[in-house]
Amino acid sequence: MNADYLQLIETLEQGWEIVPPVYLRPRWTNDQENVYHFIVKQSKDSTKMITITDDALARNFIAAHQLKVVK
Repeated sequence: MNADYLQLIETLEQGWEIVPPVYLRPRWTNDQENVYHFIVKQSKDSTKMITITDDALARNFIAAHQLKVVK
């Protein structure tokens, strides 16, 4: 399983929330591969970005949570 995906799940389990939209972009180090950038926040002052590879698991997560994706 994708380690970055697991990081996203663990972060959400710790009480962080996804701030829509999710961004789909080419990976900075390999423009042949796409990644999703999730902005998550825990409080007004705590925000971070989690990047996960575009794969079936990520797409299913986005669909299940009805998240808007911006390309």
